[in-house]
Amino acid sequence: MPPPTADSTLLARWPAFLGHALTVVTLALGGLSSFHALKADVVELRAMIAGLVQNENHLREDLRELRSEVRELKQHIAKGSP
Repeated sequence: MPPPTADSTLLARWPAFLGHALTVVTLALGGLSSFHALKADVVELRAMIAGLVQNENHLREDLRELRSEVRELKQHIAKGSP
């Protein structure tokens, strides 16, 4: 089995992010029956957002590196180097 990629990690976090967001909205609309539950979910939601942003930054760095490697390969091919 191949190792997990940044894409698969990012996609795995979205359902949890959406679940927390839905819980926050539901508690807010439902009269805030439990302020502590809402507060805990907001904390989780913030952590999920921070994780998603971090994953996005890693993906951008990986993409930059990949593009650089492709440019180098194209240059080697154009020069006829093995």
